[in-house]
Amino acid sequence: MATEVVSRGLSACPFCASERVVVVPAENLWCACCEGCGAQGPRKPDAGSASEAWGGPASYRKLMREILDSSAAFVAVKDMDGRFLLANEAIARLMGTTPGRMVGACDADFVSDPQLLRFYQASTEGVWEAGGETLREEVSLTMPDGDVRHYMALKKPMLFGPKKIPSVLIIANDVTDLKRANNEIAARERRYLEAMAASGEGIWEMDLRNNLISHNSHLPEIFGFEPEYFEVSDSFILDRIHPEDRERVEQSMGQFIAHGGDYESQHRILREDGKVIWVRSRGSVAEFDEDGVPVRLIGSIRDITQRKRAEASLEEARQKLEQTNNQLENLVEERTSELVQLNLELQSLARRDALTGLANRLAADEQLLQEYARFGRQLQPYTVMLVDVDHFKQVNDTFGHAIGDRALIHIAQLLQSSLRETDVVARYGGEEFLLLVHTGEQEALQLAEGIRRQVEVTPVSANLTITISIGVSQVQEGDSDATDALRRADKLLYQAKEEGRNCVRA
Repeated sequence: MATEVVSRGLSACPFCASERVVVVPAENLWCACCEGCGAQGPRKPDAGSASEAWGGPASYRKLMREILDSSAAFVAVKDMDGRFLLANEAIARLMGTTPGRMVGACDADFVSDPQLLRFYQASTEGVWEAGGETLREEVSLTMPDGDVRHYMALKKPMLFGPKKIPSVLIIANDVTDLKRANNEIAARERRYLEAMAASGEGIWEMDLRNNLISHNSHLPEIFGFEPEYFEVSDSFILDRIHPEDRERVEQSMGQFIAHGGDYESQHRILREDGKVIWVRSRGSVAEFDEDGVPVRLIGSIRDITQRKRAEASLEEARQKLEQTNNQLENLVEERTSELVQLNLELQSLARRDALTGLANRLAADEQLLQEYARFGRQLQPYTVMLVDVDHFKQVNDTFGHAIGDRALIHIAQLLQSSLRETDVVARYGGEEFLLLVHTGEQEALQLAEGIRRQVEVTPVSANLTITISIGVSQVQEGDSDATDALRRADKLLYQAKEEGRNCVRA
């Protein structure tokens, strides 16, 4: 039988992810073999069967590999020379490479930091000498990202693969976050105890089986006793509750003791010196008996008299402030109503021409946008007309600006009287007016001609008659925006002026 390799390109090795898998002769049979780790497939009488046998359970091998790579733990197998025989995705990401590239390589191929290399080397040394698996916490002082990490690592000696290679199985979990969380909890507990000692809280512990109370030195001080006073009965606390609050507090305490959970109450107590103070009392069940009945309580009492006085002062101030706010709200409501009316008037003025009383250019442009939007939705036609007073500069130069203003007012009145309420007429420039009528171009053309004729036959005064030129354009379906019809009307107005004025062009 031939001894050369007869096939390459089989599916990757499920152990080391190497793609160097070939079919070779083995003891008068054939089998697939991984050149990376030496893993072998089933032996078959011919190369084709051996190739199929290697690829047959591919789904099983893929599943096992996916399980290995989806694990958050760092999983690797190293031989006694420190070379990787197997690595999963987690440890490959840590090294900045892939599982396939790690097989046959050492830590030094991926890490240059000497301290980190010593850590990795020490992590596998002594495992075979120990003769069994070990579980210990390890600290890496310098990681590739510069962080310090903590690991809980399982190390186990093993014989890897069909070749029984002496090796070490490493399964490590990053417990840095857990370690930090535990340290933070311990630090918080320490800070809590320090804060409680400095806070002046009266701390107590009640043994319900024997009705005994133990406490710190602050508790007697709150109740008006000397710090060294020690009362072993529960009456030390309960009997000093203010009579007006006792029933409420005892009922709440009874429910707390019967059902467990947490307890909190704010009530008054009678001090030994006769003073009445407010306290905040808190408690929780610290221990239950075998039947689930609370047997030990812990809690604290704090003097909150100053806070209660401050709350009373604040409540009084709040009521006064509420009364003042109500007065201010009424005043603001009156002023707001006035401001709204003034604002409406200002908005109207902002859109009116001061001389003629017509809509100004701002209002006209807004109306053009609205009409174009309606045309886009409903295809409702409208026509734009631009009107210009002929030789208006000569009017101003000959008769003066006062007469010129009178002429503009005269034309504005004629234009407005010629349109319907739904149409728009605006002073669009110095002596230029814009008309927007809800008709087609032919009807608009007739209307424009009528307006032109009326201006021509209606003098401003006994010695002053003026004429106008008009450009007319209907909105069209091909228009890109509201200004297209306006531009056409402007060009037609210019044409009317070029052709002698006192005419209409559409």
